[in-house]
Amino acid sequence: MDTGIDVPECVNLVFFKKVRSKTKFRQMIGRGTRLCKNLSCMDSIDGEYEDKCRFLIFDYCGNFEYFREHKNGYESQETKSLTENIFCKQVRLIFSLQDGNFSDNEYQAFRQNLVEICYNGVNALSYDLVSVRLKKEYVEKFRKIENWQALSDMDKYELENHIAPLITTADTDEYAKRFDNFMYGLMLANIGNLPTMNYLKKQLCKTAV
Repeated sequence: MDTGIDVPECVNLVFFKKVRSKTKFRQMIGRGTRLCKNLSCMDSIDGEYEDKCRFLIFDYCGNFEYFREHKNGYESQETKSLTENIFCKQVRLIFSLQDGNFSDNEYQAFRQNLVEICYNGVNALSYDLVSVRLKKEYVEKFRKIENWQALSDMDKYELENHIAPLITTADTDEYAKRFDNFMYGLMLANIGNLPTMNYLKKQLCKTAV
């Protein structure tokens, strides 16, 4: 919880990810500063009392230590891993190939192959991981093969934003993954008639040489 969340009853904050933006760090702490009248509370300082006057932070990722050493932190955008990028592009291709213009058997066979890859990736997720348990609603949904047959805009959004960050792979060949990521991007550019297509074709030719 950082921005846009207001839960005055919150008396415990758990930081379970690394934060490097001081602005975001303060916003997250701010979720606990909301006063809450008539809330029954209990802690080791005052015992039982009414009206929230303090909150606890459980910081599992050393954020407070980081900002003691780097007082200003730094602003940065979260970057996606290669595996996450590849999964997202596979999902976009699955979604795009639903269009009637791609009803030929060759396209649909390729689409089905992508579905199997992504479906197997979701099924390989382990509930031993807290991050996976937190997204159980979406994991369970896309562990049902029938939910892959005709993706809606919302399905696509959920897969890219809730499932993709969880996906892992046993493939340690970074060059192969980069090439896969590039090729999926080229396919999407071709399907969407994007202006980047010519540039990507040139890059592919350079790679082939």
